[in-house]
Amino acid sequence: MNTKQGYVYILINPSLKGLLKVGQTKKDPEERAKEISQGTGVPTPYIVAFKEEFNDCELAERMIHIMLEEEGYRVSKNREFFEAEMSDIIRKIMIVKEHLLSDENINNYDNVDDIEFTENEDLFSDFEDVEIEEPIKTNPWDDVEYIADASYYGYDDELEDYDKAYEYYIKAYKLGSPTACEQLGKMNEKGEGIRENKSTALNFYKEAITRGNLSCWANIGSLYLATNISNAKKAYKKYLNEAVIDIKIFHTVFTPLSTQLRYHNMGKNDFNEIFFMLKPHKEILLKTAYKMLEYVKENQPELIISYRDELILIESEL
Repeated sequence: MNTKQGYVYILINPSLKGLLKVGQTKKDPEERAKEISQGTGVPTPYIVAFKEEFNDCELAERMIHIMLEEEGYRVSKNREFFEAEMSDIIRKIMIVKEHLLSDENINNYDNVDDIEFTENEDLFSDFEDVEIEEPIKTNPWDDVEYIADASYYGYDDELEDYDKAYEYYIKAYKLGSPTACEQLGKMNEKGEGIRENKSTALNFYKEAITRGNLSCWANIGSLYLATNISNAKKAYKKYLNEAVIDIKIFHTVFTPLSTQLRYHNMGKNDFNEIFFMLKPHKEILLKTAYKMLEYVKENQPELIISYRDELILIESEL
C-alpha cells in the first residue's frame, strides 16, 4: 500500500477574493475542504476548484509551493494561500505531475526544500512549452466554469462527462455564475449528470434570471409549453421584451414550439399566438435555420427533413 499517495488541490472561497489555497491531502479533497471550512472563521465554505492525484502528494506539494513562492505568489510564509491566476497554478501542478512520472526523478527529490530553481537550471525546463488553454478570466467562477464547459461539451482533450460537468457547474453556481444556473437548469430538465427534475430545472432558471441572465425566460417558456400554455406565453413575452435576442431564439423558442405543434397536438391558436411574437426576429431565425440545415446535411442527415420543414415554416408563415 502506498502511504504517500494523495491529492494536491486548489481551494477557492467566495469570501477570500483573489486568494487560492494550494495544499495536499491523502483523503478525498471534498472531505478536506469540509474540514477546513468548519475549522476556520471564514463565513463561506471552501470549494474544490481543482485536484490532481500524485503517488507522493507531500513531495508534489512542496515542489509546487517552491515554484509558486519563487514567482512571488505566496501571500504569507508558512501559509498555503497564493495570489495568482488559477490557470497558472494548474499549469505548475501539471508540470510537476509530468516530471514525477519519471522514476529517475522521483528518487532525486528527498531534499526538495534545498533545491534552488534558477533560470538556467530549472528542474522543469523540459516542460516550459506545456500550454494550457486559458479563457479570459473576469469573474471568480470563470475557472471552474471553464472546467465544467470542457467536460460537458468535450472541449480539447476532455471526454464528455456529464457527472463531472454537473459537479463543476455546481461549484460555479455557488460562486455566483448566472450561466451555470442556466446550464444546471438544462441538465436537470434533460436528466444529464443528474436525475431528471423539471421542478429543480425551473428553480435554476429563475435563479439565473435574478442574477441577470434574462434569456432564461425562454427556457422557462419552453419548459411550460407542454403543461401550462398560459405560463409559457408569459415567459416568452418576458424573454422577447427583456432579453438580448440572439440565436437562442431559434433553439429555445422556435424549435420547441414547432415540435409541440407537430408531435404533441398543440392547439393551432396557441401556436400562432406565440409564433407571431417572433415576427420582428425573422431575419435571425432564417439565418440560424439555414446554418442548422447546412450543419445537419454534413453531420446528421437524418434530421434534414425536420430542419427543412422549420425553414419553410419561417419563410412562408412568419
